[in-house]
Amino acid sequence: MANDRHTELLDEGVAEWNGWCESNPGIRADLREADLEDYDLRGVNLFGADLNGADLAGANLRGAVLTNAQLIGADFADADLTEATVNWADASTALFSKAELTLADFRGTHFCEAEMTGASLQGARMTWADLEKANLANTDLRGADLSMTRLVRTNFKGADLTGCRVYGCSVWDVRMLGATQQDLIITPEGTQTITVDDLKVAQFIYLMLDNPEVRNVIDAITSKAVLILGRFTRRRKAVLDALRHELRQKGYLPILFDFTRPGSRTLTETISLLGRMSRFIVADITEARGIPQELSELIPFLPSVPVQPLLLKGKTRYATFEHWTKYPWVLPIYEYESLDAIQSNMTQKVIEPAERSLTRRLQPTARKRGG
Repeated sequence: MANDRHTELLDEGVAEWNGWCESNPGIRADLREADLEDYDLRGVNLFGADLNGADLAGANLRGAVLTNAQLIGADFADADLTEATVNWADASTALFSKAELTLADFRGTHFCEAEMTGASLQGARMTWADLEKANLANTDLRGADLSMTRLVRTNFKGADLTGCRVYGCSVWDVRMLGATQQDLIITPEGTQTITVDDLKVAQFIYLMLDNPEVRNVIDAITSKAVLILGRFTRRRKAVLDALRHELRQKGYLPILFDFTRPGSRTLTETISLLGRMSRFIVADITEARGIPQELSELIPFLPSVPVQPLLLKGKTRYATFEHWTKYPWVLPIYEYESLDAIQSNMTQKVIEPAERSLTRRLQPTARKRGG
């Protein structure tokens, strides 16, 4: 509960309160669970105050100072904190629904699990803030500075982030349905402005621009990755392991994918992404199970990625595979007799056909560019 003397002082007005604070700098104001609803606290000095659980709904806090304040669970619904200074405070689980927070300074403040639905945060400074699990649905964040902010499971559904600076943000599992994400600034203040229109990819784009090692990794993946499809049953896994070993020996980056289970939406999305990253695809269609569905998500949409099917000699390919043979980037099936045959013939029967197909598919583009 709040200190009665402190609440009485606040009742006397902002001038009396600020004078008392100036005369007693070593005393921390105790306003826990105080009822300050609709108070006029413009310019009030609440530096370091304990306002945990306080009710400030509808209060006028324009220009107030709440630096280092404890605001856990406090209610600021419909309050006016325009140009307030609330930096390095703890506002975890606090309520800011429909609050006016325009141009407020929230540097380093913790908003973990705070409820901020419908608030106005235009031009607010939120650098180094922690917004883990905070609900900012339908908030107005236009022009806010979110540099170095921690955004983990943050809800931005329906929010407007136009013109936000998002340099250095940590973005994980955010919810962006219906959010406006135009002109997000991914560079720090004082440098050339670069903008993107997607918060989830902002940090990745900046890393690519600023970090040559990341670009080298991406180049290495797209120029050397080979996706291997097959089943992880005991007999089939030995074949996949042999393919992986031989490709690795030839300088490729093998990516092995397990299809012991039928395809699902998540698996389909994953396989589509891996296919787009690959130089070519090797698919063991012996005893196919999930492979038919996954190939249907790859072959029609990736004409620049050759597909080399393999089949154990004496086995019958699955019935619908014939449909894929009409695509020029699906190569003739290599029927192998044994693991030894795969290891001996990897270059001639798998790598060289795929590389030749890749070269043929790239040549028309090269000729076109050359005029």
